[in-house]
Amino acid sequence: MKPFIVNKNLSFTLIILLLIGCSNIIDEKDLVERASIKYLKNNDVPFTGEVVSQFDNGQIQIEGQYNEGKRFGVWIEYYNNGSKKEEGKYKDGLKVEEWLTYFIDGIIKSKGVYISGLKDGLWKYWYNSGKKEKELQFLENREDGKALTWYENEKEKSVSTYSVGVLNGEFLERDQNGNIISKGIFKTGERWSGYFGDDHYINGKRGSLFVKYFKNGQKKIEGILIDGKKTGPWSEWYASGDRKFSGDYKANLRDGRWIEWDEKGKEIINGVYKKGTPWRGQFENFFYSNGTVAQEYFEYHNDGSKKIVGTFINNKKSGQWSEWYEDGKEKYIGNFLKNKRHGTWIEWDENGNEIINGEYRHNQKWQGRFNEKNYLSGLLREEVVENYPNGGIKASGVLVNEVKIGSWSYWYENNILRESGFFTNDIKDAEWIGNYESGNKKYIGSYVNGKKEGLWTQWYDDTLKQYEGYFLGGVKDGDWVEWDESGNINVNIKYVDGKKWTGRYDDIFYLEGIEKKGVKTNYPNGVLKDEGIIFNDKKIGRWTEYFDNGKRKNTGLYVDGLEHGKWYYWYKSGKKEKIGVYQNGKKDGLWKGWYFNGNNFFERNYSLGEKNGKWVWWYDNKKLKYSGYYVKGSKDGKWIEYNSDGKLLVDGVYDMKTKWNGIFRGEYYFDGIKAEEHNDYFADGGSTAKISAKGLMINDSIKIGKWDFFRKDGSKKNSGDFDKNKKTGEWEYWYKSGDNEKVGFFKNDMMDGKWEGWYYSGQKFYVRTYKLGKKEGLWAWWNSDGSKKYEGMYLNDKKDGKWSQWNEKGDIIIEGSYYNDIKWSGIFEDGRYYKGRMASRFEDYYENGTLKAQGLQIGDIKLDMWNYYYENGKNKETGSYDESGKVGEWSTWYKSGKKKDVGSYLDNKKNGEWRAWYYNGQRYYKRNYKDGQKNGAWTWWYDNGQKKYNGDYNNGKKDGQWFEWSSDGNLIVNGSYKGGKRWDGNFKGTKYISGKKQNL
Repeated sequence: MKPFIVNKNLSFTLIILLLIGCSNIIDEKDLVERASIKYLKNNDVPFTGEVVSQFDNGQIQIEGQYNEGKRFGVWIEYYNNGSKKEEGKYKDGLKVEEWLTYFIDGIIKSKGVYISGLKDGLWKYWYNSGKKEKELQFLENREDGKALTWYENEKEKSVSTYSVGVLNGEFLERDQNGNIISKGIFKTGERWSGYFGDDHYINGKRGSLFVKYFKNGQKKIEGILIDGKKTGPWSEWYASGDRKFSGDYKANLRDGRWIEWDEKGKEIINGVYKKGTPWRGQFENFFYSNGTVAQEYFEYHNDGSKKIVGTFINNKKSGQWSEWYEDGKEKYIGNFLKNKRHGTWIEWDENGNEIINGEYRHNQKWQGRFNEKNYLSGLLREEVVENYPNGGIKASGVLVNEVKIGSWSYWYENNILRESGFFTNDIKDAEWIGNYESGNKKYIGSYVNGKKEGLWTQWYDDTLKQYEGYFLGGVKDGDWVEWDESGNINVNIKYVDGKKWTGRYDDIFYLEGIEKKGVKTNYPNGVLKDEGIIFNDKKIGRWTEYFDNGKRKNTGLYVDGLEHGKWYYWYKSGKKEKIGVYQNGKKDGLWKGWYFNGNNFFERNYSLGEKNGKWVWWYDNKKLKYSGYYVKGSKDGKWIEYNSDGKLLVDGVYDMKTKWNGIFRGEYYFDGIKAEEHNDYFADGGSTAKISAKGLMINDSIKIGKWDFFRKDGSKKNSGDFDKNKKTGEWEYWYKSGDNEKVGFFKNDMMDGKWEGWYYSGQKFYVRTYKLGKKEGLWAWWNSDGSKKYEGMYLNDKKDGKWSQWNEKGDIIIEGSYYNDIKWSGIFEDGRYYKGRMASRFEDYYENGTLKAQGLQIGDIKLDMWNYYYENGKNKETGSYDESGKVGEWSTWYKSGKKKDVGSYLDNKKNGEWRAWYYNGQRYYKRNYKDGQKNGAWTWWYDNGQKKYNGDYNNGKKDGQWFEWSSDGNLIVNGSYKGGKRWDGNFKGTKYISGKKQNL
């Protein structure tokens, strides 16, 4: 279903056009930009008002408004046919709130929210057909959280998780038929474990699948090799097809869970290896625990059912122990060490309610939940909430052994947050924030061991700043500024160990802790212009200059009349302009600057007034202008420079201000020598020889920079760049007609990257990808009529990954995957493949000759559609398989031919809705599953059509409202469950309230 279509009324467009002609609305193209602020030409006041821009055909292109030179309010951009392209709001020149983009036909393309110009929260995207394409979570313009994608046929394509812009966590990918092609885990953007196509990963290492077969075609061994060593899960089979063992290897040694059977199917090993040594569990006739032979212990109830199972080592309980109630329900499963509870422990009451889920250490409760109490590292952890008499929250946080730990928050009685921060052992630690009862911010700062540390800022209740300064060990230390309630600065001083050191405090000036007579000058309007101390006609100590609006212009220290130490500079608006250090009046070290809009302006390094070190300059839109190095005032080393459109101007190396190697604003240099224009000619042209090639050359021998090559008729053949006689970068090729033939990239004289080709008619011919001369990545080929011929992936010059191919009629003839040039899985012209082996049609028959089952099979792996039949020839069961087992929709029938049930599997587990019918055709049940567990609504009917019960499951347990009726229609259950436990209501005559049985 399409999201919706925007129909733009023609009359509205005409009205806008008329308004442009007869109002003060400005064409945005008539504005000029200075320091990211828009102005009318020849005007110094930032522009405020409405703007409209038009296409050449008269259609509106953009409409919106500016406030003080920045985009503000609703903005709409259109295509040249009049339909919307994009719409949303700006604030202070940045995108905010919800934004929509559209395809040219009006279909929504994307929808999401911006915060301060950055994508944030859920963003949705659609195909031009209106079908969902993807849903992504963003945090500060980077993917963060769950990501979903779909094919245009509405089938799920992938489910993944991002963390700050990179894949991190579980990853699942399906092909367009719903088959899983990748299932694994990413770690900080890298494949970590699982399989991705035909590649297998373990702990971030890519491995190869090893498979060996018996002569009869039956699989013998299968596992993964990493660096030639057995790693991860391995399995072996007997020639009969029965499994011999299944277990894990690590660097060629058995390591992890291991199960092994003899030829009769009897389990002879079920335990854990550690570095090749039996460690825990049963190994033939012996039991091990921590690498030591152990004695298995069994105890039974009177009816013969298991009561206790565990292991003794040296006559002491060790390892895992389990106990069951008489009704078969599990009582506990946990670990012992030398007769003491030690390790994970889970325990249930007789009703199946979990009462312990935690960890013991030497019989002491260590971590997790024990009945109603929580422990952390052996300490009792309590969630605390303190309330006012009116019920409102007064304070909340965590007590560990009655000591405040972690995040705590406090509120006023009007529910406004009073303050919030962290405690370490009852002492304030890390950042704290505070608010006034009005909700306005009061302070923000940090504690270390209960003492104020670092920058602290406090505001008046009317949001004006009160003070800003630094603490060290709880006392003022560093720069400190205070404002009165009118916003005037009355303190501008540096503290040292709590003492007023250098600067002004009210009307008193200080120099190195000593009161000095200060100097103040004012503007004609009475506003302070500058202040400081003069001694022997020279400025000393802290001096501060102000703008005529009262805001600081700059502040820093003088020594003997010269700037010395760190200096700060601000714009008239109060925003920071630059920060740097002086050494006896000369710039020294790193200087940083910012534009009026807050974006980085420059970072420069000096040595006693001389340029020295790295210099970086940005445009006000955050794009890089230049980056390079100075040595003693001269450019030296690598330099890169761009113009405002992002075009590369300089990419080269200087040698003490001499252009040495690279390109410098269109000029090429090599070892300090400038390249010169050079022409090559066809050899048979005589005195009228025509140019065969022209470009830049150094010393008549080294091609560098842009070169053009020609045919004898003068038409251009190809063009591209050389780097020391080797092709590099983008190269273009043309037919004699001048039409494009192909375009692509070279690296070190070898094809590298994407290449595209066209037929003489202009129709797309191919897309190919190379890596240093070898086929690597996507390859696609089209027929001259525009129909696609094939598409697939190469790796290291071999077919590797998904491939599709079509015949001349457009029918697909290959839909599968290669591995190292081998047909690996999927449909090929000669048949269906799975893990490098071709599937064969399998048929099984009853003794009377009637077909019992048929489908595709490789070894013991069933694939695609399978049909099962009764002896009378009627359908019994139908559905599909993939390598994980049953997948997709499955149906079963009674022997009479009537439908029995229908539902879906995912990874061999029931998933989604299942429906069933009685033999007489009446409804039997409607159930929902998730990953094989009961999940969602469940309804069951008697065979006479009378409803039996109705309710919901959550993760396999009854949850929420349930109803149950007797066969004669009487309501016998009307109550709610919570986590599988009867919670509220009437259950066959027994009443429950809040999980407790009521005695009536």
